[in-house]
Amino acid sequence: MMIVGDTHDLPSHSQERFEWALEVADHYLDKGDWIVQVGDFGDWVSFSSFDKGTKGHVEENYEADFVSADAAWRKFYNPRYRYCVVEGNHEYRIQKAIKEDYRLDGLLSMNRLPWRRNHRVVQAPYGQKVCINGVHFVHHLTSRTGRAVSGSAQSQFRKFRGSLVVGHSHVWDWFEEAIDHDNRQFCMIAGHLSHPDHAKEEWCRATSHDWWSGVTLLFDVKDGFPHGGIVREPYRP
Repeated sequence: MMIVGDTHDLPSHSQERFEWALEVADHYLDKGDWIVQVGDFGDWVSFSSFDKGTKGHVEENYEADFVSADAAWRKFYNPRYRYCVVEGNHEYRIQKAIKEDYRLDGLLSMNRLPWRRNHRVVQAPYGQKVCINGVHFVHHLTSRTGRAVSGSAQSQFRKFRGSLVVGHSHVWDWFEEAIDHDNRQFCMIAGHLSHPDHAKEEWCRATSHDWWSGVTLLFDVKDGFPHGGIVREPYRP
């Protein structure tokens, strides 16, 4: 099983990292193994400011986002493997735009997301979890007030009480604990696989030094634990 964190595809950025991830999968995985992407596959930057400018301007920008995401998915997807995508808050930008902006009424659909058009992909909308071999995947945990839960892997494990993989924060962290004599559970924060320039943006300069870029391999995952160990493959463009 290979875990891929937030990839934040942008039309202006190279997509080489998607091809790299598939090369890593080909090195480690067998046919039928899982590749799980834990959300924010695209950055969907046009929707972060969709209320600016004219309808035509907005339409041109979101179209570029969808075209770019389609191209990234083609580089990332290989039917040799089983795929799971749990959508993130950046995917939710699209849903929010559909709900709130009359200019986009009838123009947009979440079904334009490339994995939603592939019936072989296990998928979950933003905020929902998927369980594979006893491990739960979600973009982030959510508090009672609806905010994203942050903190270490240990603290999130304590909140969830089960094997869990999350994305969102772009850091990598791991915690595991014996449940009884024969069983262990864990929580992993999956890091990210966004373009290196993403870490240079103004909003994240104070925290991006803590980020980790790469993918994580979990081997022989049964009953919520990788009994065959883990491998972290860093991305170095």
